[in-house]
Amino acid sequence: MRENRLLLILLLSAIIFCLLFAYILPINRYSPKSPYNPDIWISKYSYNSNELLDVKFNTHNRGRLYFDILLNGVKTEAYLDTGNAFGICVSEQAAKADKFQIYNYTNVYNSEGALISESPQFKVNSFYIEGKQMKLDSGIIVEGKDSYIGFEPFKAGRITLDYKNKKVAFSKSRLPENITSSESRQVFNFFIMEGNGEGYIVIPIRIDEEEYYAMVDTGASVSVIDSKIANQVNAKQNIFGRVKLSNLEIGSFKTSLPSVSVHSQRAVGRGIEKEIMATIGADVLCQFLVTIDYQQRLLILER
Repeated sequence: MRENRLLLILLLSAIIFCLLFAYILPINRYSPKSPYNPDIWISKYSYNSNELLDVKFNTHNRGRLYFDILLNGVKTEAYLDTGNAFGICVSEQAAKADKFQIYNYTNVYNSEGALISESPQFKVNSFYIEGKQMKLDSGIIVEGKDSYIGFEPFKAGRITLDYKNKKVAFSKSRLPENITSSESRQVFNFFIMEGNGEGYIVIPIRIDEEEYYAMVDTGASVSVIDSKIANQVNAKQNIFGRVKLSNLEIGSFKTSLPSVSVHSQRAVGRGIEKEIMATIGADVLCQFLVTIDYQQRLLILER
């Protein structure tokens, strides 16, 4: 009897280990790539050396790029979140310092336009990212321990993300005209949502040769597809609600993902003709040198 119980425990342990190895670990398994060293791409993309910033990136922060920031005299960390429609969202923990004077409350919505919360809004008196002064008027205080930066500080220029070398560059100068699509580089004209989702970056993608609209979200650890897409491509969800996606096309680039989240992802934005049915997260973005030019509404992926 005791031997049978021991065998059962060993069998259950082996099953749990296999599930963890097959489904959970790949979620945190990022493979950052870059076609160039930073000194090469800052030249190609016409950045000055003083526009290059350091960031933190590893699997423990779930694919997010973290900056050291100084906000209203308070030192903290914040990750870059292109899916954030606000200037900066500061964690309650960081906001405990007596440097954030609330002057209003603002409604926070999700990508589907549903009201999530009413959050305190504060005035930004000073804001530095990795020692570089940035223009920002206000921010909000959110639950949780993480702070995150939205598109607002970067909307007057362009930003390049190098996940592999842990570097980011920001400039208000114009993108060089020779940065065009090629075999190793794709240039997309993206849509920007207005209203509740202002600043969201939306591009067309293809899954099983069917076109969908997807939001590009550096704050999303894992890419997401709507349950309607999962049903259309006959993707079988595992016990964690995730699917393997082996037929994702972004422009001419093809990639596969071992673990994609599946849930209601539909959103409708003013000025966008189709529903947004997916999110491209850090598990995809880290495979490229990523440039976002907000002034010209260009997304550039290079590998």
